[in-house]
Amino acid sequence: MNRCTNTMLSAFVAICATVVAPMTAHSAPAFTAVDIGYGIPIDVNAAGVILGVDSYGGTQPWVLSGSAKIPLPLPSGATGAQANRIGVSGAVVGQVGTQAAVWWPTGTGGYTIELLPFPTGATVGNAVKVDASGEVLVSYGTPTRLVTGLT
Repeated sequence: MNRCTNTMLSAFVAICATVVAPMTAHSAPAFTAVDIGYGIPIDVNAAGVILGVDSYGGTQPWVLSGSAKIPLPLPSGATGAQANRIGVSGAVVGQVGTQAAVWWPTGTGGYTIELLPFPTGATVGNAVKVDASGEVLVSYGTPTRLVTGLT
């Protein structure tokens, strides 16, 4: 080999070593497995509280905080609910029947439910997100029209 070829080969090896070295320095991400028992997880908040529904019909929402699985209360006469998200405060948003709902933590390990009123002309509501300040994003509408707003 001549001097030019040796110099090019050395430069190529140096470039390859620079590119390969950072790629081999990464390790697998760490995680913790949590046994939720029977159920389907839907969401988890920053505190690690898991929101889910039962696995039989997907109609009974619950939260899992530590090892305590807490069923979310349903209004009298309701047979099920849809849970969508859990916020940083632990508030859960979703829907009962055709009405938007928020489950607020009581501070004593339980939850209370609030059914949100319909604005004029709406017949369907679904709460889809709650932020840290407690504002709830709700989709309202009729079977043929959708309007989204904050409560």
